[in-house]
Amino acid sequence: MPVIYVGDGLTVKVFTREHRPPHVHVFCRDGEAIIVIGAPGEDPEVRAVYGLRTWEVARAVEIVRENQAAFRDAWRKYHGY
Repeated sequence: MPVIYVGDGLTVKVFTREHRPPHVHVFCRDGEAIIVIGAPGEDPEVRAVYGLRTWEVARAVEIVRENQAAFRDAWRKYHGY
């Protein structure tokens, strides 16, 4: 699972096995959030949360929003679409 971002106590990864929709896995402490990246003009969407605090999830969504185009490009790099 390639790491595509590290910062603010968060690590963002993309799974390389095929599964849609385009999303990232954001890890913090002992928890994880799965966030759908969203198409251009769409906000990221939280798909699942495991063990993160509310503020950690909010920060994870903010990181995905701030890096949406780059994360979408990373998804395409590993998935071909």
